Amino acid sequence: MKNLVILVSLVLSTMLCSCVEEIDSPLTTGVISGTISDSHTGAPILGAEATLTPGGYSFVTGSNGSFEFRGLKPGVYNMIVDKKGYAQGYMQYEVTAGYTLQSHIQIERIPDIIISNRDVIDFGNQSTSTLSFSIVNPNYQTLQWQITHNCNWIKSVTPSSGYLNHNVTETIVVVIDRDKLAEGSNQAVIVLHTVGKGAVEVTVKATGVYEEALSVSMVGVEDITSSSATLVGCILSDVEYTRRGFVYSTSQNPTLGTTIKNVTAPINSYDEYTCSINNLKVGNVYYVRAYAEDRNGTVCYSNNQVEFSMGESLGEVSMDNVSSYDVDLNNKKVLVSAYISDEGDPAYSERGFVYSTTNPTPTISDKKKSVAGSGRGSYTAYLTDLQLGHVYYVRAYLKCNSGVVYSGNTVSFSTQGSDPRVTTLSATDVSDINEYATLNGCVNAEGTPRYSECGFVYSDSNSMPTVSNNRKTVSFSGTGNFSAKLSYLDSSRTLYYRAYIKSDNGVFYGDVVKIFNPYFVVIPEQGIAVQRNDIGSGDWNTVNKQCENSTMGGYSDWRLPTIAELTYILDYTMQYKIGNFYDSQYWSKESAGGGYYYYYDDMWGVETALYDDIYCSGRAVRTMSHGELVNMGYR
Repeated sequence: MKNLVILVSLVLSTMLCSCVEEIDSPLTTGVISGTISDSHTGAPILGAEATLTPGGYSFVTGSNGSFEFRGLKPGVYNMIVDKKGYAQGYMQYEVTAGYTLQSHIQIERIPDIIISNRDVIDFGNQSTSTLSFSIVNPNYQTLQWQITHNCNWIKSVTPSSGYLNHNVTETIVVVIDRDKLAEGSNQAVIVLHTVGKGAVEVTVKATGVYEEALSVSMVGVEDITSSSATLVGCILSDVEYTRRGFVYSTSQNPTLGTTIKNVTAPINSYDEYTCSINNLKVGNVYYVRAYAEDRNGTVCYSNNQVEFSMGESLGEVSMDNVSSYDVDLNNKKVLVSAYISDEGDPAYSERGFVYSTTNPTPTISDKKKSVAGSGRGSYTAYLTDLQLGHVYYVRAYLKCNSGVVYSGNTVSFSTQGSDPRVTTLSATDVSDINEYATLNGCVNAEGTPRYSECGFVYSDSNSMPTVSNNRKTVSFSGTGNFSAKLSYLDSSRTLYYRAYIKSDNGVFYGDVVKIFNPYFVVIPEQGIAVQRNDIGSGDWNTVNKQCENSTMGGYSDWRLPTIAELTYILDYTMQYKIGNFYDSQYWSKESAGGGYYYYYDDMWGVETALYDDIYCSGRAVRTMSHGELVNMGYR
């Protein structure tokens, strides 16, 4: 840093004051004088060397920091100021004969690194875990610092960073973890960084002392009964311990976290110790390890484990056959029975039946029916809530300590029943205008299981009504005829109905019966429907419009008949069948041209044409599709 040249104009504040005075010495020379001071404190600097060129003049300041060069020939001079620990100063002067130049120069102290009072801290081999050292900032400006290390046994360094002012001391506390020390000498380095300046290293030493580890062994398992055992362990080391005992589980390598129960043994002068464990399950395999805990809370487990198992004599059960008399489909239940020939040792804790419609060898993962009781002999149970139309598989079971024992044989039975049958009968008491009617049906067979509901379904839009349409239930049981009266029917539409019967096997229907609309007659041979009453009377245009505007029976395609259709329906026999013919002259749909339309004169039985403003009656018809005629049973 000594060679660093810092322009006075940049790093210091220079106060230059020139005064002119006449001197007594010869007027051919000049003088340069002044002081050199610290830019931070303003204090004069002792021992600063000022060198003036050309000429090689030099001056070392005293305690007041002053300097002076006399007898200088006129010209330009460069002055360099050097002081250890400071940045180099520079100034340029122009000397005039007979004059003195006054100059006050300030130079900047060079910042140094923060230093430590100790190069080495040694924890030795004793129990000491905390030591400290100090750091100090000998410089005039505040410095930022931080400490780093890469050592696992150094637990903490506090503080590890900060800012330090001039001449301020900071105490650094170092804490180590002796448990992590290796046996013998251990050494690490703490690095003190002065941010942006440099670093100082402090060596940390510690000696690790060997400690014998706690050791324990699993000796064995003695006195095994159906539910208990005695465990034997042994302490192998002379290390002080605070707890000892055993851990055991049905899984290998048990620990305190996985043991069934933490079993502890009293601490005495004997290395070998024992404990008894109870409530063991017959059929289980157990794994045991000894353990001990030292004064630091560290748990040591035996490297070996002992395995032992609990024996069991399993019970025996067989399944009795199921006869058709045991199956009650009406109540959806079946009576099953089994026989226990051996209850096992220890005796079973639960008995019953398991069953399934999909698994030929059912288990308790399927449906289960437990039965109270104990000992040998027979036991029975009803399996309820059966589903119809299935084959059931049944086994008897015994639940023992080590698992479940099933009967060697599997019994099966079917819940396939018989369907009920119903017939739709013709309606009776049908009113002239179809406002009411009595619907009739007959239960031919009850079915197995017996039906639960019967009645009628009906609709004036669906020719194959179901229970999703209108439904009329009837309070009836057994077989035979049943009926129901319907009122306020829509007289403008044909009613379709059929008897139904409902059971667990589904819904069953009789044939569809129709109650036809009383306001029109179907003439299947002509493929038309004819209204029972005249649409009205008047000129052709009026009567034609009345027909086309008719919505009788929910249909909107009514029209005047053709002359052939009109001739057919006005036949004497057909008139009687259709009824309500009071006029002798009826308009047809067919035009004869020139405002004339054909009509039928019933009195004379002839077809001719009349002018369209003549008054005649009209009878509306509509063409029926093939499907309509089929649905109504005409084709």
